Amino acid sequence: MRSLKRPFVDPPTAYSKTATTSHESGAALLTVLSVLAILLVIVDFFVYRNVGRFKTVRLEIDKAQAYYLAESGIAWQLYLESLPKDSIPKDSLADNFENEDEADTLVFRLSPKLEHPSITVGSSISFLEIFSEGKQGEQSHALFGQFGLSPNDSLYGAALTLTDRQIPLKVPSLQSIQGAIRSGIAPEGGLKADPLPEEFSLLPILESLEKNHCGALRSTLKDRLLTERPYSGNARFTPSNPPPLSAEKDIVYNLGSISLQNMAHEIWVLRGPGRLFADADIRVRGNIRLENIELFAGGNVIFEDSISGENITAYAGGALVIADKSHLSLQGAAEKEIQLRQRAQTGIRSLLYLCKESARDSLKQKKEKLVPAIRLDGESVARGVVVASGPQSRIVLATADNRIEGIALTDGEFWSWGQVYGSVLARILRCGADVTKNCLGGGSLNWFARPRDLVLPLEFAPEQGRVSYKLMLWKSQ
Repeated sequence: MRSLKRPFVDPPTAYSKTATTSHESGAALLTVLSVLAILLVIVDFFVYRNVGRFKTVRLEIDKAQAYYLAESGIAWQLYLESLPKDSIPKDSLADNFENEDEADTLVFRLSPKLEHPSITVGSSISFLEIFSEGKQGEQSHALFGQFGLSPNDSLYGAALTLTDRQIPLKVPSLQSIQGAIRSGIAPEGGLKADPLPEEFSLLPILESLEKNHCGALRSTLKDRLLTERPYSGNARFTPSNPPPLSAEKDIVYNLGSISLQNMAHEIWVLRGPGRLFADADIRVRGNIRLENIELFAGGNVIFEDSISGENITAYAGGALVIADKSHLSLQGAAEKEIQLRQRAQTGIRSLLYLCKESARDSLKQKKEKLVPAIRLDGESVARGVVVASGPQSRIVLATADNRIEGIALTDGEFWSWGQVYGSVLARILRCGADVTKNCLGGGSLNWFARPRDLVLPLEFAPEQGRVSYKLMLWKSQ
């Protein structure tokens, strides 16, 4: 038999059907995994990006919520302060309280789901200060508001109020007084005046001012002069040798005087908080600006040569003198005399208060022929509130180019050859030696020209009824 030779047959190669199918499956898996990886990278990128955005948005929302919580705290406290004392709610902050009184400075709604703000109330002698801190999540915001009283037209809405009930009013012309007149006795010369109510009295306001200003400031000076660690001698501070307020809030010279002086062209800004005490005089001279500084002197306090400043407290056991184009916003009190001269000015939030003289001081001043007075001379302008306490005291506008913009109040005499843009409340008006009539001299009173941003000290609040507050200062802490 013939043997058959079978051709050689190669084994299956990579191009066989089975091998081709396996290769295509592996390529597809690799493609899917690659696409998934790319998608995961893209998703992770957007998630990471958006999570950052969400966190930023959440932080901004919390910041805004904390701010409005702090604002709500001030509004709530302001509402409480405006109520009569016998109607204040016992709860410090009511849940879901809604305040929509149009007379209030702020309007707010507070949800019970939110954390209540922390509220602190204080005063800078005559004005209400409210500190409120709101917290939301990890964010917090603190706000500070300072408020004064809105002028009450029922008390200060007349150009002139005379409390004396025996001496009639006489003015040179009807144009001298623009606004209503209230008098304890009918005026002469065809003038019309509203009768003064029998219960009307300036004494409660003056007594409150005397206690909170002269009494409190006088006690503060006396206490600090008895400190155990006073400085000796006299002090002369300059820009190169400033008072060490950063280390010590109270600097006391109980047997000397204090001088702040800067004769350079560059302004020297002295920022507080800080208090300077001297048994003798305190003199501030030169190109200086004071901010949040309190000055207490057993002698005189003198500002001269273009001094400027905000939020200043000054007490003088002698005279308080503001001169030489100085422009200050201050709460000032003096025992003997207050002078504004040589184009001096005070800001609209200022209070100048001449203390009521004691019996001992009265005898001493009679011997020295001194009359306790607030005097404006040399084109000076007193803005805000000017008060002279005591039946022997005076407020004097010496010439026609002097002006009071605000309220002048005294239970003594008001002498005016200048202008008043606002209201005068006085026992009598004087213009000369004749004491049988009230007279206005060459001055004028204009209630309609009063400053629109005028605020009053807390002592001017009515004894009954709600109190209206007016915003003076608002800032984040």
